[in-house]
Amino acid sequence: MKIQYRLWLGDEGEKVLGSGPVALLKGIASTGSLSASSRQMGMSYSKAWHVIRRLEQHLGLELVVRRVGGSRGGGATLTAEAIELIERYEVFCEEVVQFISRSYSEHLGTWLEGQGRKSTECIHTVHRK
Repeated sequence: MKIQYRLWLGDEGEKVLGSGPVALLKGIASTGSLSASSRQMGMSYSKAWHVIRRLEQHLGLELVVRRVGGSRGGGATLTAEAIELIERYEVFCEEVVQFISRSYSEHLGTWLEGQGRKSTECIHTVHRK
């Protein structure tokens, strides 16, 4: 058995920020392109823009600056706020993983072992929407 959970931030019942949007932003940072990032994730370009626009709207931040094509080609870059958002989200997730692991050990793991049962491992499972 594994402890499984999903972690995201939502607004009015809508999933807004989670591992998927963060991966999309990180892909933009590494490729310089929303199109390339969305292709890497198996997501359509239009859906990727929808995810970014919705995230920006809910957070009230500009996250992606796009450059329209032309002789040098188009592309996209992340704003300083997007880079900080990624860093803070990843630290937040790591702290949540540590808390869940400690809480599991304290409340269930040791007790299950005392009952002669094999302890369940706590593994962070990333789920995309």
